Amino acid sequence: MSEYIKKMIFTASCSFLALVCLASSFIAAAPAYAIEKRPSPGYFSLIKVTPSPQNGQIRSDTIFRAEFDSALDASTVNERFVCLTLNGRPIKTELKYLKNSNTVIIKPSGGLSYDKIYSLVFKTGIRGYDDERLKCAVMYQYSTTADPGRGAVKIISQFPLPGAEIYDPRPTIFVQFDRPLTFNHNENTEDLTEYISLFNNDGLVPSRVRYNRILKRLELFPAIELKSGVLYSAAVSRKARGANNKGLFETYVWQFRAYKPVFYLTSSYPSAADKFIGSYDRIMLTFSEPLDSRTDFEEFIRICDPQGGIINGRYMVYNVKSLIFMPDFAFYPGKYQIKISDQLKSFNANRINGVVTINFSVATDDYNVGEKIRDN
Repeated sequence: MSEYIKKMIFTASCSFLALVCLASSFIAAAPAYAIEKRPSPGYFSLIKVTPSPQNGQIRSDTIFRAEFDSALDASTVNERFVCLTLNGRPIKTELKYLKNSNTVIIKPSGGLSYDKIYSLVFKTGIRGYDDERLKCAVMYQYSTTADPGRGAVKIISQFPLPGAEIYDPRPTIFVQFDRPLTFNHNENTEDLTEYISLFNNDGLVPSRVRYNRILKRLELFPAIELKSGVLYSAAVSRKARGANNKGLFETYVWQFRAYKPVFYLTSSYPSAADKFIGSYDRIMLTFSEPLDSRTDFEEFIRICDPQGGIINGRYMVYNVKSLIFMPDFAFYPGKYQIKISDQLKSFNANRINGVVTINFSVATDDYNVGEKIRDN
């Protein structure tokens, strides 16, 4: 009985090996194309969208253009795969594909609404001419300008001015509005960094922002010194709104260049600490750089009396960096002002870091008679 079982096992094993060999021969004889993987489709890219979302608000009559790096399958250029949405819902658009430039034109039917946020979406269903596809869906977000006829908040003054050069490493940057701003009850008006920001090529400059209710202006204070020679951009958000809940017509952006002060006033007599000077005192201004004795200082420095009349006198450069003013006549009791123009240059041709104003008073002394001047 055991011999019979052994023969049966041997016969079954031989049959199984024969089947394995036969299957292997079929696989070996199969054509190569039967085991090759099907090549995956290629990809195409969206290379440019006009207008760019980085350029700020868009107008209500904006038409969008999307340029691709290869030809598209025109049958897939439809509102199913290319859409403009408002609040997550597609709006009606007119699509046109320009074959010669691989460009899709998206024209909103009836234009865009004011003061809204739109999204332009390109889905992966859009195909290339050779069945290429986008690697992933792409979305661009835009915000439209406010209605110009509905009382938008306006900026009436600012510092620095667009394109200005400033010589203050820690300036107070501000924008003043034509009306008071309103804020949510939970907003801290001493911490409004979302309303105005300062940045350069390195990114956002850390700053503190507050709202000055009396002057109706947003004020930004850089937390670090500004770098010399660097171009800075300041941006005011449309989040700033008036009592009628209307914001700016568009995000306001301007640029200025900051420089490290090189030529500036280091000390003066009189100074803020000197309440009064004598009638026959002379005025001395000391600067950070040498002065050019050939400069006509009368063109850049004015000393005025209480009525605004200019005090005549002579200027003399002293000890290279100091300037002494000797009036032709003694000062009469009263209040005076020294004003130095920002066009004054040093011997090294560096301009002074800004307009300088010094207020001082002349008191009654042994050479003048009359009432003493009170420092009101």
